[in-house]
This record gives sequence, structure tokens and C-alpha cells, in this order.
Amino acid sequence: MPAGTPREWRLTHAQVRLLAGKLQTPAAIDALRRVDIILGCADNDGARLILNEFSRAFNVPYFDVAVGIDVGDSAVELVAVASPL
Repeated sequence: MPAGTPREWRLTHAQVRLLAGKLQTPAAIDALRRVDIILGCADNDGARLILNEFSRAFNVPYFDVAVGIDVGDSAVELVAVASPL
């Protein structure tokens, strides 16, 4: 595939469910117990901690895919955040 060519990914069996609300609610905990993986896109450490603890307690793989963008004096720095296993 030539450089710069967009890639397309199709997951025919994937289901994505959005739950609005706090992670500590019974509905959210019940939903997280039934997933194959957790993709965290949280913007704060508290939410990351809850997802990490849940992942460890119920043996569900957790991927933290959030990033931080810090603006320095004259440049933008991109910092990737990785979740411990």
C-alpha cells in the first residue's frame, strides 16, 4: 500500500455501546463485566484508575488510548499515556 493511502478497518462482529454516566453505577459495572476488552479514552486519572482496577478485578484487557497535548513555549508536545497491566 503506498505511503499516505488511508486504511480502512471493518469489524463485522464488533458492537459498541455507549453508556452515559458514572463508572461506579450498577449499570456501568454490569455492562463492563460482559465486554471482551475495555478501550479507555478518559481525560482524568480518576477514571483511568477505576477502569484499571475493574480490568484487574475481572480479568478484562484494558487499553488506555487517551493522549495529552501540552503546549510549550514555542512547540506542541504530544504525550501518549499507557496503562499498566
